[in-house]
Amino acid sequence: MNVNYFGYYLHDHKTNKDYQIDLSDLFDSISNNKYPDINSNLYYNGDRIYPLPYLGSTYLLIQSRDNELIKFIERATLKHEDLSTKLGTANSVGMASYVKFEPNWIAIVSKVLSPRIQALSHIINHFIRCLGSDLEFKLAAFNDKVSKKDIVKLNHVSSISIGLNASSSLTSKLVGTLLGNGYPATSDIGGIEIRLKPSSSKSNLKKDLQNIAINIPDSDIDELDARGKIEATDRMRDLYIHGSGGLKDFIRPRYEHEIPSSITKAASLNTALQAKIKEFSGDPNYIKTSDPHAIGLNW
Repeated sequence: MNVNYFGYYLHDHKTNKDYQIDLSDLFDSISNNKYPDINSNLYYNGDRIYPLPYLGSTYLLIQSRDNELIKFIERATLKHEDLSTKLGTANSVGMASYVKFEPNWIAIVSKVLSPRIQALSHIINHFIRCLGSDLEFKLAAFNDKVSKKDIVKLNHVSSISIGLNASSSLTSKLVGTLLGNGYPATSDIGGIEIRLKPSSSKSNLKKDLQNIAINIPDSDIDELDARGKIEATDRMRDLYIHGSGGLKDFIRPRYEHEIPSSITKAASLNTALQAKIKEFSGDPNYIKTSDPHAIGLNW
């Protein structure tokens, strides 16, 4: 499971000011249905959205059109153990997303059919509007970038991902080879993603990454990133060489109830994340406040 990390803040469009405020209590209130009139009208792309308490600062985020599941969730006596069982048998919902909500930052684990960070942002903004505020909840991606010239300094590279845009000559050649009919102008293919994997767990693709950075023009690449580490003592993490991407971790919990502790452990061990959280929290471009009423946010 991938864990994606984001900073968050509130933007005032009237003054163009950005505020950092701890919204974890607000999200806890949302998840515990303390505003039932608002909770009953949470939708995203036509689906009902349910933020629900799970364990500690980790919450479930469920998106569904399944009427049976909706009725089940809306039972006042619902426990997360019951919901876990129900989710395992529901046909119209994949699995819930797991959201760890902390002061100034969020971690989210999503599966193929579960809601993404966009759905979370949407419902939080809906709540803020319903509480009478014009502020907008916004996300800040935590990026871990490595310049092309610094690739040589990497200790180890375990995998490489390349995103080629539609205008790349490589895209034309690859699509033509795959489809057998060239690259027609009417094609709906907008690009190609390539992932290079090592031949063994000990293989180091550092030299391959260097060659890619040298041989493929930036104009052909939407994104170039690698899974690797800078120092021998570092943990493996996602490194972005070209384009932008957010910090993430990969967790392997054996059971569902281990997901919250797995997220917490991964976040605490990710030194790049901790540095980004510290940098973001101390950014002087954001106005810090602990009083929601001072910025017109009434909860």
